[in-house]
Amino acid sequence: MARRVDPTFDLEHELWADGCDTVVGIDEVGKGAWAGPLVIGAVVVPRGKMIAGVRDSKAMTPRARDDAYDRIIEWASVLAKVSRDRQMVAWAQSYPYWSFEGNKGYPCPAHIRALHGHGPSAIHRRSWAFMDNHVHWSGSRRVVRGQMPTLF
Repeated sequence: MARRVDPTFDLEHELWADGCDTVVGIDEVGKGAWAGPLVIGAVVVPRGKMIAGVRDSKAMTPRARDDAYDRIIEWASVLAKVSRDRQMVAWAQSYPYWSFEGNKGYPCPAHIRALHGHGPSAIHRRSWAFMDNHVHWSGSRRVVRGQMPTLF
């Protein structure tokens, strides 16, 4: 099993030492999700203004990301992850069958079951080829809240 290596700021310090005045940190989230947006954040990293523990949003707990977001919204990165997570939780109210508040649009057993039972929602990525074995796109039915499907 590979040992986890904690992120450092070595690269940023090296770039500043080489004379770079501006260092930009980039974070993406949602690349592997079946639903919802791909969100990319780019932030100018202020020299000497690092916040301990903030490096890779995917390595942080949801609570730590949310706390960091509130502290650093004025200038930094975990913004992509928290912004996307908040959007998926909000969309969960409009699309309750797919449990977006928990899975954030990523594959999981409950998400697969919902796709089999209800088909894709309006925010599912129909171009994702790896979903073809879970959803028959051309014949997926449209379920309208409060409307019962009929045989005829």
